[in-house]
Amino acid sequence: MSTYLAEWNSLPIAEKLHRYPLTAREIALRFPRFSQVLPIYFGQDGVAISDGMADASIEEGIAMIIGETHPSCLWRLPGLAAECYEALALFQNNEDALDRFFSQEFGGGSGRADFTEFLPLLAQSCMDHLAVAHPPVWPSEG
Repeated sequence: MSTYLAEWNSLPIAEKLHRYPLTAREIALRFPRFSQVLPIYFGQDGVAISDGMADASIEEGIAMIIGETHPSCLWRLPGLAAECYEALALFQNNEDALDRFFSQEFGGGSGRADFTEFLPLLAQSCMDHLAVAHPPVWPSEG
């Protein structure tokens, strides 16, 4: 054990990051907004959970998520959209890897859509809502 620790302490941080894969817990920490969205709305049986939403489409479930963020959309939706693209990049747009992690480890889901379809749709829906319902954060001059 002491040899391992001595070797570990002598490695540069880049080497430490390269040698050992991320744990499920470390990956989950990268997605704080997903932990509130995926298990609640698209976990369990894969449909949006709310009164009258048992037969909801993916689009209706996403609309419900976005609707519930109002009026704090500007603080919540940009990060949610970013997490969508971070997940696609981290799992290299691989449906099997996304499903294994987010459905099995994370306890969430994407409803009836594949994650490779759902995540871009969720991100675009967040951006579309912000474009329609809220003025730009940095307005143009004049």
